[in-house]
Amino acid sequence: ADEDLVARARQSEAEVGAAEAAVAEERARRDDLVREANRQRELLARGLTSQSTHDAAQTAATVSEARIASAEARLATAGASLNVVRAQIEKMRIRAPFDGTVLEKNAELGEIVGPTFGGSGSSGGGVPVVTMADLGSVEVEVDVSEAYIAQVRTAPALEPARA
Repeated sequence: ADEDLVARARQSEAEVGAAEAAVAEERARRDDLVREANRQRELLARGLTSQSTHDAAQTAATVSEARIASAEARLATAGASLNVVRAQIEKMRIRAPFDGTVLEKNAELGEIVGPTFGGSGSSGGGVPVVTMADLGSVEVEVDVSEAYIAQVRTAPALEPARA
């Protein structure tokens, strides 16, 4: 994968972590402010605090709810940015439709490649990035002189390379 995209993914992961911490911090602050608002309501009912002190505590608790919603929105945005970068990295991966062995590599590191279709590459307008084969299903036909026929043996199966 491209180093720039990997770096952006790490940055996005850090932003998600920071946003998660901000949400947790705002929730803790809200809980404290709600407790204070409840205390002020009880004190107001007993005539031990002023209406303005009670109202300020209620407003602070309400504002805290809005801050939580804002922090959660920042978390969702950071998560979406991370998903975009991960999708870009995923698009850079080349996958074969089968397990096999790379027989020929036609591109170099850093080279820009495009899709090819039709197997040979000529119909897609480009050369395939790699040529692969499933060596577990290869059949070979050879001419062997009768003098050497007794020396022909079946070779052990090759393990296919994992892409």
